[in-house]
Amino acid sequence: MTSIDITLKAPGRPGPGSGPGSGPGSGPAGPAAKVAAGANRGASYLVASGQVAVRTLKQFVRTPALIIAGTAQGALFLLIFRYVFGGAVGHTGELNYVNFLVPGFVVTGVLFQGMGASSGVAADLEGGLFDRLRSLPIRLLSIVTGRVGADSALVAWGAFVMTVIGFAVGFRLGGTVAQGLAAFGLTVLFGFAFVWLFITMGLVAGSPQAAQGLSFLVFPLSFVSSAYVPVSTMPGWMQGVTSR
Repeated sequence: MTSIDITLKAPGRPGPGSGPGSGPGSGPAGPAAKVAAGANRGASYLVASGQVAVRTLKQFVRTPALIIAGTAQGALFLLIFRYVFGGAVGHTGELNYVNFLVPGFVVTGVLFQGMGASSGVAADLEGGLFDRLRSLPIRLLSIVTGRVGADSALVAWGAFVMTVIGFAVGFRLGGTVAQGLAAFGLTVLFGFAFVWLFITMGLVAGSPQAAQGLSFLVFPLSFVSSAYVPVSTMPGWMQGVTSR
């Protein structure tokens, strides 16, 4: 027996494999490793989405032009249709034109707010925000979901402002308040669906300028509807498309 063996087996001195970290369950796959692995798991899907949404909302607040531009544009169009074209449209049946115009305009007005989502997400992508967030231990879909939530809140704000202006220019409900609130909720849901479309355009566009151009292609489609004029006043071939 050599001196090394005597030293390793000496009383009171732990030998190889007998230390506190060498027992069952305390190796590389033991509790300490499991805790370390759990620490790198990252935020949950809902928490990550909420943080991205809060970050985007703060960006809106710090740059008021993002809110004012879309809201003012929709308000100006509503006033133009109400006071410039309203007198020339006389085929709305028993409804006066303002009661015919405002509900359809509030619904299609979500396009004014939603169009900014495409250029906004394209700017974030170009600025490297998505690359930085992708380096974190979070699900990639939470980045897009958070952006959708923030832009949907902006769409809801725009629809609310359009509704208030509609009442200011003479619109009145034809049903109960509950029915009006339900219609407003459906409008926000409609805007939520279009925000997904606009953000997809921003992700594939490659630049904010290209994203703005792509999103503008959706805007003229709002005129091919019964939102501004009755379908009966359109050409026959267009009525088949508009009624659907």
